[in-house]
Amino acid sequence: ANDVFFVRKDTTPPSIINTQPGDYTWRNSSGAAYSVAFNDLASGLATAQYRINNAPGGGGGVIDWTDIFSSTLTGKNYNTNWSISPAAWNNLKEGATGYVSAKVWDLVGLSSQSADVFFILKDTTPPAAVGLSSPLNGAVTSQTSITFGWSASSDKTSGINNYRLETASSTDFSAIYYSTITQSLNNPLKIYMKPNITSFILQRCIFPSLSSSTKSPSFVTPIIFAVIFLPFTM
Repeated sequence: ANDVFFVRKDTTPPSIINTQPGDYTWRNSSGAAYSVAFNDLASGLATAQYRINNAPGGGGGVIDWTDIFSSTLTGKNYNTNWSISPAAWNNLKEGATGYVSAKVWDLVGLSSQSADVFFILKDTTPPAAVGLSSPLNGAVTSQTSITFGWSASSDKTSGINNYRLETASSTDFSAIYYSTITQSLNNPLKIYMKPNITSFILQRCIFPSLSSSTKSPSFVTPIIFAVIFLPFTM
């Protein structure tokens, strides 16, 4: 006799596979992708969501449950790295840790939830502008080298990592002929100038990047000033 029907049984909740450590890189924009996967080897996946809180363990809600995917055609595995939405990013509090939790459902309605699968650090405020101490704007010199000095900047969130100093012969910096980065925040730098040009000096702070593979630079408003080099004649 032929079978009149069959029954499929699924009593095992779907799984959350977290291979994502905390995101220790301070971010100034959204778009970073995170490695938290989902699977269900019986009925298959239906929906996965994330939630962001400003305290560990789901305390202090910031962003309520938001879909990562929602489709009955997802299949048994979801291994694509995913990002939080721009709207969720905009609602994150700057300077605070955003703790991300995940929840997943399968096609028969079983679910699993995991708190604090990773965290996000947000910093969207540029550091304070430096105060230039030497040389003065419009200074005239016959020296073949000029020492530059400035006061330290400050940043209340991610902190100051280094300074960049660039020289060019035009204010749009279309042709930079010298660029250097220093972590000596208060020490002067010496730059050898090309003769017979007016050199415009751009000095700016850079947000720190704590990961060599992912950088999130953000610059303060450039401070531009002129140093006129006049070759010395007897």
